[in-house]
Amino acid sequence: EVRKAVRTLLAMGVDVIKLMTSGRTFKKSSSPDSYALTLEEARVAVDEAHNQNVKVSAHAHGSKGVKIALKAGCDTLEHGTMLDDDDVEFMAKNNVYLIPTFSYGKHVESLGDKSGLPPYSIEKGIRSRRNRLKSFSKALKAGVPIAMGSDAGMPYAYHGNNAFEIEQLVAAGMSPKQALVASTSGAADALGLADSLGSVEKDKLADILVLDKNPLEDIRVLQDKAAILAVIKDGDIAIDRGLTGE
Repeated sequence: EVRKAVRTLLAMGVDVIKLMTSGRTFKKSSSPDSYALTLEEARVAVDEAHNQNVKVSAHAHGSKGVKIALKAGCDTLEHGTMLDDDDVEFMAKNNVYLIPTFSYGKHVESLGDKSGLPPYSIEKGIRSRRNRLKSFSKALKAGVPIAMGSDAGMPYAYHGNNAFEIEQLVAAGMSPKQALVASTSGAADALGLADSLGSVEKDKLADILVLDKNPLEDIRVLQDKAAILAVIKDGDIAIDRGLTGE
């Protein structure tokens, strides 16, 4: 059934296969410490996807789900809440990207009861965040490749607010430059699009954000829409607020 599902999605032309190898932190009936797919099931999914050169990402919180995702050959690990030394060593050696997704947990921690979420979601979210910060620090020191992803779709993690996630990467221990790389060339590499996206180079698509302030000095300026002078998409100026003097 897993093979059939993946083949069906690939036939529809999907860009990536997403697996859930662990349970969730959001739902009451789901435990992040449990596995959601067996290793055999995950390996079948990866085999089918990689056969057509499609990358596989894995939602993985607890150790069981993390190890299944890594042993199965997943290309990226979303969340990576519980990583041990063997996990980070494997990820660093095999170029498995960690996408930590801090936005949701940070908002839940800041809002608490005012978030409007049920108590079990708040408790699970905060506990997950604290464990994830520890795992992220371990992965960063070990040289695990990291890409930015906000987990948009979760409460308070909205599409278009990705810059908040970049701020959280810095708060978690990255330098502003590291966080920007994770959000551009690192993210492009994680998606298998490094040949066309992620850096300003000849023959690549010119997707460029022009600011009137330096994010290397204060990463929070990326969330200040008034600081955006221009947005260039595929080499064309999509938004111009004085860049060309017109």
